[in-house]
Amino acid sequence: MVNTMCIAAVNFIFVIATVCSVEEEVSGKTSVTKQVRELQSQLQEVQEDIEAERAARHKAEKQKRDLGEVGIHTVFTTLTTFTLHCC
Repeated sequence: MVNTMCIAAVNFIFVIATVCSVEEEVSGKTSVTKQVRELQSQLQEVQEDIEAERAARHKAEKQKRDLGEVGIHTVFTTLTTFTLHCC
């Protein structure tokens, strides 16, 4: 009878240890899952920032081209007008 109780106690302790181990594993997985979600969120923000920077750069380059074309046109017009009036 004592042997049976000892075996039952050892089995009970083993079950408790197993449950604790499983709980720790689940907790660890939950923590890792939370970290993954946070990293995914940060990655999404960085991708959005990169896209916004690309759009801003594209817009600035277009404005620069447009200003360059206006500048060349203005210089040409000025030279033409000067040439027509001088000569």
